[in-house]
Amino acid sequence: MVRRRGTAAVVAVMLGATLAGCGQDAETDPENLTGSWVLVEFQDGNASDPLIETTVTLKDGRVAGNGGVNELTGGFKAEEGGKVTFDKVSTSRKAGPLDAADQEDRFLASLGKVAAFEVDEGDDGDRTELELKNSVGVTLLSFVEAP
Repeated sequence: MVRRRGTAAVVAVMLGATLAGCGQDAETDPENLTGSWVLVEFQDGNASDPLIETTVTLKDGRVAGNGGVNELTGGFKAEEGGKVTFDKVSTSRKAGPLDAADQEDRFLASLGKVAAFEVDEGDDGDRTELELKNSVGVTLLSFVEAP
C-alpha cells in the first residue's frame, strides 16, 4: 500500500512538471504583443531618430501607427512560440522631410521581413521591450512600450 502511494506521488509530481512546461512563455505569448510601442533601434544598431517618432499599436490582429511621416494600418498574425507576421500594411501618402521618409522606408521594409517576436518585461521601472526578428532570429526592430 505504501508503495502505491509513493508511486502515485511521483506520477503526480511528474505530471505537474510536464503541465507546467506546457504553459506559454511570457516572452513569446501572443497576448503580450497587445499595446502601443515606440521604435528605438534598427537591426544595424542605429537608433531611430528621436525627433522622428515611429509608433505601432497592436491589438486584435490589427496594426496601426505612424511610420514617421505617414499613418499606417494593416494586419498581423501572432502564434504561440513567438511567431508573428505582418500583412497588408499600407500607409497614407503624405510628403515629409527626407530623413523622416528614409526612416519610414527602413521601418516598413524591416516590418515586411518579421517572422518572430520576443517581449521582455521591464525591470525596476524600465519599460517593457519588444523585439521583432527575422526567420533566423536576428532582431530587425526594437521597441519600448509607449508611455
